[in-house]
Amino acid sequence: MRISSFGPQVATLLLLFFHIILPAQTTFQRFFSDADSTMEGGRIVQLSNNNILIAGLSSTDLVEFDGTFWLVTPDGTTLQSKMVNRTDGSNTLLISEVEATADGGFILLVNDFTGSKTDKRIVKADQSGNVVWTKQLLENTTATLTSIKSVTNGFLITAEGPPEATTLLKINTSGTQVWSKTIKDVNFRASGIVEASNGDLFIPGYSVSAGGKGAFIKMDINGSLLTTKLYSPSFTQTFLGPLTSCLKMGSDSLLLVGSDNNKDLILLKTDLSGAPGSIARYQTVNNSSPVGAFLNSSGEVVIGILRGAADGGSALARFSNSLQFLGGKTYGKTGGSTLSVYHINKTNNQSGYLLTGSYSNNSKNNVWFAQTDAAGDIQGRCCPKNSTLTKTPATITAITTILTLLPSPNVADATTSFRTFTTDNDPFCTSEEQIVVSDPSFCPGQCVNVSMTNAQTGTPYAWTFQSGIPASSTAVNPGQVCYNLTGTFEIQLLTEGCQIDTALVVVENFIDQVPNAFSPNGDTNNDIFKPKVECPIEDYLLQIFNRWGDLVFESYDIAEGWNGEVNGKP
Repeated sequence: MRISSFGPQVATLLLLFFHIILPAQTTFQRFFSDADSTMEGGRIVQLSNNNILIAGLSSTDLVEFDGTFWLVTPDGTTLQSKMVNRTDGSNTLLISEVEATADGGFILLVNDFTGSKTDKRIVKADQSGNVVWTKQLLENTTATLTSIKSVTNGFLITAEGPPEATTLLKINTSGTQVWSKTIKDVNFRASGIVEASNGDLFIPGYSVSAGGKGAFIKMDINGSLLTTKLYSPSFTQTFLGPLTSCLKMGSDSLLLVGSDNNKDLILLKTDLSGAPGSIARYQTVNNSSPVGAFLNSSGEVVIGILRGAADGGSALARFSNSLQFLGGKTYGKTGGSTLSVYHINKTNNQSGYLLTGSYSNNSKNNVWFAQTDAAGDIQGRCCPKNSTLTKTPATITAITTILTLLPSPNVADATTSFRTFTTDNDPFCTSEEQIVVSDPSFCPGQCVNVSMTNAQTGTPYAWTFQSGIPASSTAVNPGQVCYNLTGTFEIQLLTEGCQIDTALVVVENFIDQVPNAFSPNGDTNNDIFKPKVECPIEDYLLQIFNRWGDLVFESYDIAEGWNGEVNGKP
């Protein structure tokens, strides 16, 4: 260590010391509950202002159902809780889909059921949850709004019905209809559509008349049909079932995601006309079905999978660009309760995923919602588990077909109102344990004592100590952990594979105090200038220079300081 100073009376030191700790990715699990209601979460999306919208339903008697939505902050704190008011005579109102808008607001697709009639409304709300405008889908009273997708200068909306037909409606950002097309014999949803830079639309779905075969539709910017393909696999399944998502994989290729009639996951690469290329088939369990596909910041394909009723959970699966399985997480049952996940979405910055569904305990459902990190993990006692998928051989062929367009419904102005209601918002499956470190910053070669508060009797614990000695422990309170390397290291506390708390320790050669002034006047108060060095060092040199650069004091002894004299004179 070499410390130098200029000036006969004032010693100064220039230190460059950088220590940066990046904040951990926020994860949480929470649930809405009400003593008088049963509730479920159905859709979740992060708005452009980074607040989160959760939509679902609520009922006090399981006869009448209300569409509900919550606005929460990025850490899950409630901002607004509202219900969509039903029309006269209606006993069920459902919010089928939500979409964020560029101004921080959102759009709800509302289906209000009165007998055999469905009142279909497209409701734009601002970032505070207040109605901005409402449009109503006319003519077809039996159709239901199913999905919405943001596209250039507006939104695409799908409605299913009449039987064996789907309407695709484009509106601008003010809700004005741009065009409307109803396609016979094919079902699809707007959320799976991809828009090309020239406005062409790539639409995955399935053909009703062809026994449920997977279908691909390409439209131009005005909704005119360009090409349609139906897919037939040559493996043991009799047909390729619904295609639910489409991803743009490059300038000239697409990835279609769906399932076969055995409910196995199908990943199919095509060109921009739907001609099939490579295909991958992965076995799933309990009648699983894909519900969304994304490209993450690493270019990996991430697919949300809803597992069947026997499991009641969901999964995230990651794949490479070449369709190789990279890893997965499973979310589901928790102890004596059941957690059912109904929707998975990505966060705005692609640093994690949003999930919502229902948490059932004591025969009552509550709205569960969560945010994961980029790997799909959630810190806490009820964490997701690692999962895997098995790949099986598959090939596929495509045939071109011709679709029929039917008369399409139009939209008109309508009205909608919300009412405020109150629910509790509590942490889900919380952990009381917290790591305690006797000293969070210390010198290399030293040890610290590690323990925890609120340890639970009978709970199996596991510790990991990054670069520590020992590297791990299963003791409730591990005691002494030593570090020889410098750096910032993580301590993890886990139970049954779930991370329930973390702590950081900083191991560094610290110089705690270096004076920038002293008063060598013989009063025994600040008479000697020397640094206070906390950590053991091998090489020490203190040099002090006057303003002309002449050496006035030098010492190799860490215990020796300068009394302010030069050649025996003050």
